[in-house]
Amino acid sequence: IEKSIAYFEKAMRLTPEHPKTYLLLAFAYLLDGNSFMARGIIQGKYQPKFGNDHSAALVLAMTQAIEGKQEKTHLAFEQLIQEMQNHPKNRVFPADIFIYTAHYNAAAHLTFMGQGEKAAHTWKYLAQESKKNGNSYLFRLALSQLSKHTQSLAPLKTAATISGLRLGDPFPESFKPLSAKQQNPLWIEGEQFQVLRLENGSRYLLDSHQKIVNAWQAAGEGHLNHKIALGDTADRPLKTLGIPNRRLHFISGDYLAYDDYGLAIHIVYNKVAGWFLY
Repeated sequence: IEKSIAYFEKAMRLTPEHPKTYLLLAFAYLLDGNSFMARGIIQGKYQPKFGNDHSAALVLAMTQAIEGKQEKTHLAFEQLIQEMQNHPKNRVFPADIFIYTAHYNAAAHLTFMGQGEKAAHTWKYLAQESKKNGNSYLFRLALSQLSKHTQSLAPLKTAATISGLRLGDPFPESFKPLSAKQQNPLWIEGEQFQVLRLENGSRYLLDSHQKIVNAWQAAGEGHLNHKIALGDTADRPLKTLGIPNRRLHFISGDYLAYDDYGLAIHIVYNKVAGWFLY
């Protein structure tokens, strides 16, 4: 955590116009138990520069929780959730993950205070609002929190593959989908790899021994063990695999990451647009 704080502080000095760096630094201080510095970053640097948006309000509510200001924390989360529905002012994080994070922390605080029924009401409220707004991803996340102890899932029973191939497999020259392919060299730190693109939308990164070190599905009519297919709605992975461990944000878009399967599912416009193995 100390190294993270040092890196974020350096990044903040180098790119002072990047608001997310300030927030990540404040979160790092909270993880370190230093609520004083977290509050100082938000109130002393972030808000004067970027204004009092919902990102700042979330950090301050979490700060009050760590400081033991229970009643103020409850009111801060209530106000934040209400304002997010009426006047969205979040400019930093993707809207759906930010809304989920706010509800998650609000419910966690209520549970900590012994108010389990109110915590459940927080998730019911999110489910109702997301259903009304047509956000199937948030709706499924809220439902999974309400029924996480009884939810019936159909997880993958075998390792996820790209056209039947796994990470570490040697790439077979006799591979059936090779009828049309494009192969290009890629140099990484002096080592040569090969990027192989197949007509069916499968993509592979091969090392010098022709072993698969990275693989992803970007197009075509691909599916994951006949459970998740390209074009499925964004809540399909949640119905099948449950809540992801993380949500990743790359230049190419958002991914739902499932560490147990080494699988990240690409979401574009609330649809499954592909996946990669890690």
